[in-house]
Amino acid sequence: MKAHKATMNVSPLCDVCFTVLVTLMVTVPIMAVSGKIKVELPAANTVEMRDEGALNVSVKPEGDSLLIAVGEKDAPFEEALEIFAEEIKNDPSRMILLRADKMVLHGIVLDLLRFAKLKGAERIAIATVGK
Repeated sequence: MKAHKATMNVSPLCDVCFTVLVTLMVTVPIMAVSGKIKVELPAANTVEMRDEGALNVSVKPEGDSLLIAVGEKDAPFEEALEIFAEEIKNDPSRMILLRADKMVLHGIVLDLLRFAKLKGAERIAIATVGK
């Protein structure tokens, strides 16, 4: 009587790993675009910046007022500034990524930049899309 050698078929394991890899490759870019408010960014010649821990501050015009989202929290302008100040106070060295719709007035963007600097923010960037 011959002894049979046990072998393992690795094809199903490879199939499962490949499926998980493809799923992650598709979902990660979708999740990387963060911000609660959908804004249309202005075009510019830029260098791509990646900072996974950045605080996204999104600003979009809505009729006569502004929609502002700080991270995942959206609020009216005054309340959003309070949330923004608290986030800066918690971690002044955290990158702040200002995502302003291209229809937002330049002065409002400058006011938000000035506000962040006055509250102690050390790193601020303005999001754009490549030309």
